[in-house]
Amino acid sequence: MKKLIVILVLFAFIGAVDLLITYKSSSSVFSYKERQKSDHELYSEQEYERPERDPKLADTLSDFTNKIDCEEYFANKKGMYYPQSNEYLVSHNVFVNGDRSKVTVDITSRYYKKDGVYSGEMRCYIQNSEHGSVSYPCAYDSESGSGLKYTYNDNFSLLLDDYNNDGNPDYLIRTGDPEYGGAFYYIEYSVNEAYPVHHTNFSTPKTNSDSAVFIYGRSLDSIRLDHTDMNHFFFLTKEDDGKVVPYIYNSDFHQCDYSDYAVGNRLYSAFYEDGVLTLRATDCADNMANYEDEMSVTVRKLDGQLWSRCGEFSANFSEMDYCRFVHSFEYEQSFEKGLYQLEIKTPDGSAYAEFAVRK
Repeated sequence: MKKLIVILVLFAFIGAVDLLITYKSSSSVFSYKERQKSDHELYSEQEYERPERDPKLADTLSDFTNKIDCEEYFANKKGMYYPQSNEYLVSHNVFVNGDRSKVTVDITSRYYKKDGVYSGEMRCYIQNSEHGSVSYPCAYDSESGSGLKYTYNDNFSLLLDDYNNDGNPDYLIRTGDPEYGGAFYYIEYSVNEAYPVHHTNFSTPKTNSDSAVFIYGRSLDSIRLDHTDMNHFFFLTKEDDGKVVPYIYNSDFHQCDYSDYAVGNRLYSAFYEDGVLTLRATDCADNMANYEDEMSVTVRKLDGQLWSRCGEFSANFSEMDYCRFVHSFEYEQSFEKGLYQLEIKTPDGSAYAEFAVRK
């Protein structure tokens, strides 16, 4: 009898220990799963990282702001002589380069008409406070061996951006008269010497005699291109058969396949200036699909190597922009200095765009 009682007590003890181990094990797994879930929820709500690229914003001392207000500077001063030559001043621009040097870019014209039109050969004069000065024709006609002659219809300012993600302001300038559907442009990207560099080896099918690129839908004297992110920019151009197509480049000016960045045959972009965030949807296939759908947009700011969620708003792209392929939406909101990513939840899936706040 005593032997039976000892056996029963032993089984009871073993069962209790086993139950305790099982409880601890299941409790530990349950707590771990809960911890994983909590971390996942925190991660998905506050931080996000696109795996296909390493987010980066170049260090710079530039605020990418043109210090000259064109309308104010040229008010009642049409046909202003340029002091360094017998030419007329068309555009006067002052900005800070990435190394804090002061850059002045002046564009002149050989002739000025009373109706405000500047014509003839255009020249560019650049002065850098740290690296000297240089002048050259805005556009060179390699066939005639001289500066290209064309017109600007009024005074204008250069629009600054960063296309090679080096922290120095770059700009586009129209070179030649507008043509049907668009105009030719140079991208001039700054270096820390006196002068910018024409980037003339674009592989687009439509270029002029000096390799300026044809940009569809644009004809203003200076424009900004669209960014999918700070490492890629794009524009519309024409193929030989007249078809309008997008061309996308990385910050090394190498062409990329736009389909890697398009969602539902659209490329999305964003630009922020003076408290207004402008979003664009560019149609890559001319399908003229409905732009009226309201889309949720999540805003994330780069914090180290992770994107931290900082807001959300709704947008639709019902407003046609500079051509029928491009629709836009404006959102008024102040953003602190930094790099931001937008996740645009379209009917075809999530699309992404980035914009930088420089000041």
